[in-house]
Amino acid sequence: MNIFIFGNYYDSLINFRGNLIKKLASEGHKVYALSPKPENKTQSIDILKEKVNKIGAEFIHLKFKRHFSNPLNDLSLLIHLFKEIRKKKPKVIISYTLKPVIFTGICVGLVNFFLRNKVKSFPLITGLGSIFIKGNKTNLLIKLVIKFLYKFALQNSEAIIFQNNDDKNDLEIMDILPKNKKSFRVYGSGVDLQIFKPKPLPRKDIFLMISRLIKDKGVIEYLEAAKIVKKQFPKTIFRLVGPFDSSQISSINTDKLKDFTDRGIVDYLGELECVKNELSNCKYFVLPSYREGTPRSILEAMATKRPIITTDAPGCRETVRDGYNGFLVTNKSIKSLANAMIKILKQDYESSLYMGERSYLLAKELFDVDKVNKNIIKIIFR
Repeated sequence: MNIFIFGNYYDSLINFRGNLIKKLASEGHKVYALSPKPENKTQSIDILKEKVNKIGAEFIHLKFKRHFSNPLNDLSLLIHLFKEIRKKKPKVIISYTLKPVIFTGICVGLVNFFLRNKVKSFPLITGLGSIFIKGNKTNLLIKLVIKFLYKFALQNSEAIIFQNNDDKNDLEIMDILPKNKKSFRVYGSGVDLQIFKPKPLPRKDIFLMISRLIKDKGVIEYLEAAKIVKKQFPKTIFRLVGPFDSSQISSINTDKLKDFTDRGIVDYLGELECVKNELSNCKYFVLPSYREGTPRSILEAMATKRPIITTDAPGCRETVRDGYNGFLVTNKSIKSLANAMIKILKQDYESSLYMGERSYLLAKELFDVDKVNKNIIKIIFR
């Protein structure tokens, strides 16, 4: 059958859905991967198509911004998506991230009603996004509209797939999750254990954080906690990897980061196409995010056998058993994060080694991408 996989970020089609696309294509399905072009990159559409073709899908370029800012742009996306559904006639659409989930739900509702087609929509909730984080500064009216559209979109789904139970519970509390729809849980996007393999744990104390440089990922907490820890352990190295994201309200100011790098508190390595070397070089991995679906960066660090420090927040807490393969810290707390860093620095090498071993065992048991994709395929073809 024809299958659409629709996300709001091109690179995620390759990095996060690549194995799923390959699996579906190997089973004889015609897979179409839909997304906008990467922001701030100059790759041609032909190059983007070629990359997607290599993993077994056909690329459909949809022009839109990830955020709800331009009603005309959003209407254009709705029309384009509707036309592609009518033309390609997919039987199944897997959408993930907020905007694709909402617009897929609207289009499927229209197609199934007016054209009498039966398109099955499977929204994959990879986190509720920054708009659902307490204290988010998004306009109240915009929040209400998005919640209404979200509810409408989910109502047009065949079933809803979550990456953690907190997201499901919160949507139920907000009366967004339809009571008549089945829901399932999978363990994140999975991690490819053939690509991210165990590496020896260094003895040098090096912390690493990988994320987009926005406040919601806990970047400020990481910088400030590093400053505290450095006073007690001056030889400790703190590294930060990831792109700036000017499209986000909570984007980190470049001058703010420069202040920490100039003072030698944190080494900023920029955006890296491949993070495996840095994961191999670090001793501890840190992600103090405010909310996630299930953070892929942590899964990759776990597969590399690294102790993890992350927040006791939705999505993040799924990856760490406190004191077992790392430490959970209080959300948005610089002090709690700094204390956990100091605690892990004070423990002996063997304890850190055991934590890394347990991270790998959890990655293998729960987050193996082959197991995750097998579950997703079982859900959509049940």
